Amino acid sequence: MSREKLRRAALLPVQENIDKLEKAINEGNFYGAQQMYKSISARETEGNLKNLMREKR
Repeated sequence: MSREKLRRAALLPVQENIDKLEKAINEGNFYGAQQMYKSISARETEGNLKNLMREKR
């Protein structure tokens, strides 16, 4: 199994990510919430770019 497939399988569903972010914010862990947000958005952006490149082929 490729590395990308393993990484994608480990990603949490959207609602679970939102819940984790809300929990971090409610606990006052703003830095941790920001880091989670950056990681999630970077993964989403990367995935969207790869999908766009596949569609153009």
